[in-house]
Amino acid sequence: MDEIGLAESLAVAGLDYMGMVATTATYAPPTLVTFARAGGGGEFVCAEEVAYDDPQRVAKLNAAWMQMCTDAGLFDNSHRFLVGVKIEENDDEDPVWWWAEVALMDRWDLAGAGAATGVLGTGAGYPAFVMLSLDGNVVVRAAREQGGVGIGVHRCPNRMPVLRSHGEWMAAWPDSPEFTRNAIRRWLDAHPE
Repeated sequence: MDEIGLAESLAVAGLDYMGMVATTATYAPPTLVTFARAGGGGEFVCAEEVAYDDPQRVAKLNAAWMQMCTDAGLFDNSHRFLVGVKIEENDDEDPVWWWAEVALMDRWDLAGAGAATGVLGTGAGYPAFVMLSLDGNVVVRAAREQGGVGIGVHRCPNRMPVLRSHGEWMAAWPDSPEFTRNAIRRWLDAHPE
């Protein structure tokens, strides 16, 4: 992983890169947290979907993201949080994702410029990311849905049976990257039911 390139891409989105989270941390890895869904346990807070053909899609997604994150408590007092980033990719296994700590800058554009970098999406207006509060209690994810781009917020991922059972499966699946399996085991051990 090129940390300088990562920092530059995140800065385009308005996120100040603070560094990678220690690989010994007990957070659920981003590849697992992407499975946070309504009805999966924990506390579903809210979701919003903006249609693909909405000419104000970027502005609406950015506004919804900020409102949801503020209301749910994603940010700490310094507007810091975690964002899932790809740290390793090879042909034999799924990519490895982990958490980067970032701070929100005064000027930001996650759904437009940030999504266009490829780090937070697949093009301007198509954000795709997973975020986590520093205390690990708030998950925010954006993804393409059937009718548009959706953003959802969940609390208490440690109490989501769907994540726990999927995590147990991923940790036992030999094709999961070793890094991911170990991170899931640390998370499950640190947060028993």
